Amino acid sequence: MKNSLPLVVIAWMSIGCNAPQAPLTGADMNEKLTPTARESAGETPPPVTAPPKPEPTPSIAPIEPAAQKSPSGNEARGKFEIVKPGAPGWTKSQIELSKLGAKVDAAIIATKGAFGEGRYDIKTSEMSGYQAIKTILKDPSHYRIEFVNPAKPSAGNYIIRDGARAGFMDMNSWSDRDFPVPPADFKLQLHMVAGFGMSPYVTKKPYWAPLLSSLTTKGFKVTQETQNLKMPTGESRAFYRVLGTGKDITAEFLIDGKRFLPVTVRVNQQVSAKKAIFSQWSPGWSFNRPIPAGTFSLPDNVN
Repeated sequence: MKNSLPLVVIAWMSIGCNAPQAPLTGADMNEKLTPTARESAGETPPPVTAPPKPEPTPSIAPIEPAAQKSPSGNEARGKFEIVKPGAPGWTKSQIELSKLGAKVDAAIIATKGAFGEGRYDIKTSEMSGYQAIKTILKDPSHYRIEFVNPAKPSAGNYIIRDGARAGFMDMNSWSDRDFPVPPADFKLQLHMVAGFGMSPYVTKKPYWAPLLSSLTTKGFKVTQETQNLKMPTGESRAFYRVLGTGKDITAEFLIDGKRFLPVTVRVNQQVSAKKAIFSQWSPGWSFNRPIPAGTFSLPDNVN
């Protein structure tokens, strides 16, 4: 098991997430019979099918390489920012923040056999790069959740349960705690939603409803928008955009209006005159795929 994920310094650009090819599993591998041997024995070999591709994250205000301006205007000549309300195609949404958050909480709690795979982009005064991170939710007793702490973006942060055993890696250091408590610093927590946002799956308690509602109580000016986007399959699907703007921070949440799972969380924070943090978590979701062996493995010293 890797104790940290590599940090790669890259040009900023949008990507898609493709599902890995599924290995053969179960009796087909255990018996070690070739198709010819099976046919000789009068058996018909089962078809090998590829896992479903993840539902694509909609290409909304993508991050593009430095010195290029995206059509939505979110990044021009190396300056990263979140698109302001009223961009073409978006209209005001009337859904209450608490109700939208409750739908996300309920969707996460009900999820089984889900893969949320994508990347976490980070840009600070000192560096820019990304980590490839993933969430795998088999059932409440088997899950793996990866996230990034902007205080040390190259460090590993995992929340893993394998039956009765559970562990939390906090910036490369393992402990045998159950699901960790979110940081008291609300702004820091916004950068780490990739991890703590999955807590309803484990605790069965709401996270997204109080999180989104807290934007108004903590002094953010909140704008809610919606847009129907055409998926590659031809389906037209609604997406919800919540934009919270504070004195020195802006947070954007993009939520799939069919599955009510998060597909993008962007946070742009001006920490001080010389320090800023831009983060973006963009998972692509897929379901009911074979789970690789060792996914939920924990070190022997973690109970």
